Amino acid sequence: IKPENILLHDGRPMVADFGIALAVSAAAGGRMTETGLSLGTPHYMSPEQATAEKEITARSDQYSLASVLYEMLAGEPPHGGGSAQQIIMKIITERAAPVTTWRKSVPLNIAAALSRGLEKLPADRFASIAAFAEALANPAFRVAGMEAATATAAGARGVSRPVFAATVLSLGALAVWGWVHRPADTDSTAPVAFSVDQTGPFGIVMPTIDEVLPLALSPDGRMIAYVVRPNGIPMLAVRALDQPTASVLVGTENVQGGITFSPDGRALAFVQQGRLRRIALDGTPPVDLADLGVVYQALSIVWLPDGNIYFVGSGTGRSLYRVEASGVSAAVAIPYPDSLGALLGLKPIPNTPWMLTSGTRGTRPVTVAVSIETGEGRIIDVEASGAMTTADGRAILLVKENGTVTIAPFDPATLAITGPEVPVLRDIGGSQLGKQSALTLTPSGTLAYLRAERRENQLVEVSRSGTERPLSGKPDSYKDPRWSPDGTRLAFTISDAGVTGDVFVEDLRAGTRTRLMTGSQNWYPLWTPDSRALVLASLRESTLGIWRVPVDGAGEAVRVSTGGTLPQLITPDGQTLLYRVESRATGTDVYATPLDVSGSTRAILNTPASELAPDLSRDQRWLVYASDESGRSEVYVTAWPGLGARRQLSSGGGEEPRWNPRGGELFYRNGDALVAVTLEERDGMPSAVQRDTLFRGSYSRQPRWPQYDVSADGQRFLMVRESERKEPVVVITNWLPSALERMRTGAVTP
Repeated sequence: IKPENILLHDGRPMVADFGIALAVSAAAGGRMTETGLSLGTPHYMSPEQATAEKEITARSDQYSLASVLYEMLAGEPPHGGGSAQQIIMKIITERAAPVTTWRKSVPLNIAAALSRGLEKLPADRFASIAAFAEALANPAFRVAGMEAATATAAGARGVSRPVFAATVLSLGALAVWGWVHRPADTDSTAPVAFSVDQTGPFGIVMPTIDEVLPLALSPDGRMIAYVVRPNGIPMLAVRALDQPTASVLVGTENVQGGITFSPDGRALAFVQQGRLRRIALDGTPPVDLADLGVVYQALSIVWLPDGNIYFVGSGTGRSLYRVEASGVSAAVAIPYPDSLGALLGLKPIPNTPWMLTSGTRGTRPVTVAVSIETGEGRIIDVEASGAMTTADGRAILLVKENGTVTIAPFDPATLAITGPEVPVLRDIGGSQLGKQSALTLTPSGTLAYLRAERRENQLVEVSRSGTERPLSGKPDSYKDPRWSPDGTRLAFTISDAGVTGDVFVEDLRAGTRTRLMTGSQNWYPLWTPDSRALVLASLRESTLGIWRVPVDGAGEAVRVSTGGTLPQLITPDGQTLLYRVESRATGTDVYATPLDVSGSTRAILNTPASELAPDLSRDQRWLVYASDESGRSEVYVTAWPGLGARRQLSSGGGEEPRWNPRGGELFYRNGDALVAVTLEERDGMPSAVQRDTLFRGSYSRQPRWPQYDVSADGQRFLMVRESERKEPVVVITNWLPSALERMRTGAVTP
């Protein structure tokens, strides 16, 4: 449906161009919209057509019709752009501005009906075209929040095409480019501290690995770059510190891992779907630098003046890597000693071949210098969980395990501290096993860090209508919640920061809470079908494995998998464990092994895409999982145990799938929404016949391990309500001069 295919005859509209429609339909064996084929202008395509989904309903035509009506009233379609790619990206990620932004005389019911018809998720649109028509004719029809949105839009009239709430895309990039090149201020200024907002679609996205600072600073300290998630899609945003809004960078969708500015501050390097890419801030599209088959997530990435980019990442073994920033090249491995353990963070020591980083010795962090030329590693004789030097290399910041930062004189030639330490900062957050990546300092003296803040989340039971009931009176840093199969107990992790965790069991009848094990770090508890034991990930003596632990304490913990480290599910018959493996070549994969370790292990899902969060139906016929094969996470179903063909069940993005134990229904997360999918078998496989958003809310999410559980009757959900208090990202401009003064005088920060 588009204007070119609508003709008026005697005052009545007629849909034309059926020749093309029928030809395509005949070739594809169905309606044109069911093929996901993209013909002609993209302005009127629905989000599901724009992403080439195979299952398209009449609600796609509803979206297109709403787009045409929008243009009839506003003079232009809901989304515009200089290219088809830009338009499609906006259709997928941007909410259309209220039509009253452009035509204030449009009645509120028509504006509200258009807003409903242009919803991203088909399930959020009208149930039928007839319902759409009724709303257009009903003066009383409204959509929740529409009046406020209309008032906001009216206040913004006269501004060129609004995009997300506080974001400009291409024009914003040009504004940032001009800001970067303005003359530097020469007057010294007092330090200014502020935190980066974490709320809304443009709030900074905190990474799954909590110890990594999710923000990069430009070398001159005037700009920040971080990840946002508009419409559920992670993208890069940049913000000048003297500007109130950020600019989303088109072409950075599904960004992964670390971010770094170029030495001149004019470009960013980032990881996107297994590729290291570079994007200039002048609005030009990103370009590839290297195919990172050796890494699936960069945990730290540094762009040096020598024209090379260095990084360490998960899945890289005992190596750091070098890539030329000028163009496409292979990543060059620089092996370092196994004795250093996994490295967290890279901080260059200026004018030397050394990088400061945080390694491990057993379960304790150590500060390490690693040569980017030879891979040689030297343990620095300091008590610290992280370290970095100033731009001249003559002073060093040391991050203690208690979150205090000290500063001391440093000799970069000998890699030794040459004077006393003086405390200059407190309350640094991040992991106890390495705070190296929890802060950064620019040559200009601007500091950014994660501030420690205990996350007072709450375990809650949520009904299908969104009504909450607290399940534990004590707020804490909860994650990984699971009901026991008999419904009498809860298992969950209390985790301070990513790599530290303890598993607890709470008896809902007795009101007691028991820590399951001591002397180890533990996560991801799964109940055995008989409710007598938990299978979980456990770090013991520097080795991560999967263990079975009796809940009543009557017996020893037993390792149940020699190859897996991160459990995903136990089959309903209690015979098989599915676990997650991080692969250098294929990202995140799923394997299966017998729980008694007597049988063979086999790969279940190991395509070039990453497969996450598998879940098996109660009748053990169907396996669902999330995959990023389409460029964003969607939910798929395939047969079990034979696998084979698969069918997409989500629309517009989907993560953390979970079956309704009663059958016939599936749940998944889409942004802050919990979506229910009604299923029926078609052509021998489950197919989505209806998608409904049950409720929305600020509940914990993690694509790799669902952060909610479903009750046995499918009517309630065990979730973690996130506290408004989060570990904030703090930026302090012009911080370094006062810290250096304290180092010289020995003065202690109050």
